[in-house]
Amino acid sequence: MKLDRVVYLLILLYPISAVTIKVAPPLIFVLLALIGVYMAIKDKVSPFTLEGMRLFSWITFGYFFVMVISVILSNEPTNDWTHLSRKVQFLLAPFVGLIIYRGYVSFVNIITAVKIGISIAGFIVLSQYMMGNHGRLSGMYNPNSFADMLTIMIFVSMIGIVTESRRRYIWSMVILFLGVCALVLSGARGSLLVFVIMLPLFAYLQGYHKRVWIAMAVVILSFSYTSISMSNLHQRVKQATIEVENWQSSVAVGSSVGIRLEMYRSGLLAFADSPWIGYGYRNANIVASRYATPIAQKRVAGYTHLHNEILTNMVSAGLMGLLALLVLYLLPLGSFVKDIKNRYRVEYSRVGIVLIVGYFLLGMTHGMLEWEYENSFFLYFLAISLLLGRESLDTKV
Repeated sequence: MKLDRVVYLLILLYPISAVTIKVAPPLIFVLLALIGVYMAIKDKVSPFTLEGMRLFSWITFGYFFVMVISVILSNEPTNDWTHLSRKVQFLLAPFVGLIIYRGYVSFVNIITAVKIGISIAGFIVLSQYMMGNHGRLSGMYNPNSFADMLTIMIFVSMIGIVTESRRRYIWSMVILFLGVCALVLSGARGSLLVFVIMLPLFAYLQGYHKRVWIAMAVVILSFSYTSISMSNLHQRVKQATIEVENWQSSVAVGSSVGIRLEMYRSGLLAFADSPWIGYGYRNANIVASRYATPIAQKRVAGYTHLHNEILTNMVSAGLMGLLALLVLYLLPLGSFVKDIKNRYRVEYSRVGIVLIVGYFLLGMTHGMLEWEYENSFFLYFLAISLLLGRESLDTKV
């Protein structure tokens, strides 16, 4: 099989497996990176010097470099270089970007693959429910991670609904129904809240077309049907309200909301004592636990992140960690906003805006860049939105 065909299949397999087979996406990402390294050597090109790739390559490599520096400068006894393996996707990203930049797969085919991935995830979760499992359903994944990535994929799958054919639009509405049902059944309150918050943004990006309003109606229908007939979501929302009102006392009984608020408080105190260089990647919780109330110290130390991406980066790598994260988010977002009126780039820009805004909002309560599959997910779709089709456009220019 020719290498081009292998690349084509790998790029399409990624979104199909993204929320269905946990081990597949990071493995596919590494394979694409290795092929990208081979092509860079073979063609004598560098993703760091190609005109259309400089931004993507430097911000992703720069983020990894900051995490390396945080480990070098840390004096924490728990410091461990092996933890950086969870961030290695950022080191490999420029070479995956090189593959995407070369345009082996069309944007339409990638969106189709995203739709297929959501369909499979929806059937998996609904099958779990039908088999009698009425807990938080998410296939192979942790429910929060599953719901976070599914939230992004649902919006990405709907990017072209205004211009797609009638038959494809009907398929999109079926996928939307399945996706929202799976999202509700995951029981991830933070993801569902972000999904609702992003609906107006999605409508704005699409221009409030009548197809968008139909899609909104499908969302309401699927959300209502699932939450009323299949899910205990309303009980979890009520529980969260009580925990927020009594967060200090709720920590003692293992409240997820209470422990999050305690991590935020103790994390900010830890950051204030080392604001410039932080304490080293993967040390944030150990350090924050020293500032936590005695009853919460063991639980805070037991997590691998502070359930807030911004705060985790601040405690791990200080202000340079915060700056690296903001650059990773804001520079591409600025490019997407700039290109939103460019007819060649409008759909790519919509995907990019949904990705960045989604990761930022979801990162308020979850660790969005702390695991291999969520890192590769972010970088894959960032490369798609920032680089796909760019080579041909650069050639035209």
